Amino acid sequence: MHREGMTSRAIADHLNALGVLSSTGMEFYPSLVFGIIRKARLRREGAATSMPSVDVKVAIVALGR
Repeated sequence: MHREGMTSRAIADHLNALGVLSSTGMEFYPSLVFGIIRKARLRREGAATSMPSVDVKVAIVALGR
C-alpha cells in the first residue's frame, strides 16, 4: 500500500476499518505503520549489503573438525 502512494495514516485507517489488529492486539496508528515500513526497508537494504553466505560444512572442514 505504501508503494502505491498511501500515507501511514491512510494505511492505519484502512487496516483498522478491516478489523486487522497489530501483533500486540491493538489497532494500528500512523507511527506504528511507519515503523513497520521502516523496518522492512532496513531489512531489504541490509540483505542487499550483507556478507555472502558461507556453507557451514565447508567452514567446519576448514576448521579441521
